[in-house]
Amino acid sequence: MAQNDYSAFAEAVVPSGQELSQLVSLVHQMEEAELAMVAAEEEFKRRQDQYVALSQHEIPTLMLQIGMSEFSLGDGRKVSVGSQIRCSVPKANLDKAMEWLDEHGHGALIKRQLLIAFERANEEEAKRLVDELFQREYDVKQLRKVEPQTLKAHIKEQLAAGVNFPMELFGAYEQKFTKIGQYKKRS
Repeated sequence: MAQNDYSAFAEAVVPSGQELSQLVSLVHQMEEAELAMVAAEEEFKRRQDQYVALSQHEIPTLMLQIGMSEFSLGDGRKVSVGSQIRCSVPKANLDKAMEWLDEHGHGALIKRQLLIAFERANEEEAKRLVDELFQREYDVKQLRKVEPQTLKAHIKEQLAAGVNFPMELFGAYEQKFTKIGQYKKRS
């Protein structure tokens, strides 16, 4: 005969006043820690936004205005402004962007991936199907894309060659940034 567990109905243990006080104190400490974490996250976000504004906008803009690309701080560290291409083709532009690459002789950058749904039992048939995909009218989805690093390198090449590259179509832009050199260790 199986025994029933009636432990849930056992008489509740009543904590001592000291134990209850300690428990309440720990709950308050937990709440304070949570508030401190929220405040720290907000401060981090504020500092991060400030860093981006200084590094990517204010310092590069001022250095450009005064005609400097690099200068040295009093402690010997060098400050320079560089730029890099950022790109991420918006989904709405994907077909047009791939078409542009094809039309301008850069179709080799595009990777094509075919996705076909097969039941597990049809594994052998899937292997033989490579040559006859379209004749058999399987539900084939074709994914065309350019890897971000490949696209970034290509855009840099095109811009360096003076090509009027459609940056907006590819979600691309030139991002300025400030680089501050490290202290040189003396031997």
